[in-house]
Order: sequence, then structure tokens, then C-alpha cells
Amino acid sequence: MDTATVIHELHRVLQSEVDAAARLLAILQTEQQALADSNAELLEQALADKQPLIQQMELATHRHESLLTQAGLSAGDRDIEGFLSAIDRRGGSRLVLSWQQLRDTVHQCREQNLRNGRLAVFQRRKTEQALNILLGSAPNNESYGPDGASTLSAASSRPLTSV
Repeated sequence: MDTATVIHELHRVLQSEVDAAARLLAILQTEQQALADSNAELLEQALADKQPLIQQMELATHRHESLLTQAGLSAGDRDIEGFLSAIDRRGGSRLVLSWQQLRDTVHQCREQNLRNGRLAVFQRRKTEQALNILLGSAPNNESYGPDGASTLSAASSRPLTSV
């Protein structure tokens, strides 16, 4: 495959990845809202929508790595950046822009996914605490001592239903 064809195909594949990453970011933001609102139905829909996009992005990534290999490069960022710099000097700024958009959007997806993970853990703990109160279980209440070290204390209580 000649360089012009590789560049054209790589741009097409990268743009496909950018579009998929942007849709994934929107789904991750919806997922965050579902977690914050404890909306199980919306959360399930977001999870179902997320999986095909991730698979699409994985396939596109394999395709762009294959194109880079055909151009005699490895898939490492250093080789890609060098290739893009050379292309940019020859007027291939669309390709460079697509690569930058992809990197930026994937970074935003990672950050959003981390926020969602923290929110999911928080919501799980909140739910466990509510269940412990309702069931009268002796929850392990984590607190901190004077030295800042974590201490666990078990509270004895009666089920809320027996009050």
C-alpha cells in the first residue's frame, strides 16, 4: 500500500475512532448521571450502549495499528508521533488533528470512567449502610483515631423493623 493510501485510510480509521470515543464519552456522562440519580434503568441502558462502542473502538485500533505496520512503523506513540510530524510537514494536518482529537477524547473517557467508578463505589457504600440500618446489622463503621489511622468499630443495634 502506498503512503498516500495509508494516510487516507488511517485518517478514515482515526476519524471513526474519534466519533466512537465521542459517543462513548456521552454514554459515560449519562452513566454518571444514572449513578448520581440511582437510576438503575438508565444505568443498564448506558452499560448496554457502552459495550458495542468499546468493541468498535478496539477493532478500529487494530486496523490503525495494522496500517501503521504496513507503513513500516510500530504502534508505539513515539513512532506514531514521528510519522504524524512528517505527514504534517507535507500538509497532512487533518491526520494530525484526528490523532490529537482521538487522544484528547480517550483521555476524557478515562477520566470520566474513573469518576464513574468512584461514584459507583460511593453509591454501593451508601446502599450497604442503608441496608445495615434497616436490617439492624452491626456494620463496620470506619472512623479515624487521633493519629489519622483508620479504626473499625462494630456498633450493636436492633433491626429498624423491631423498633
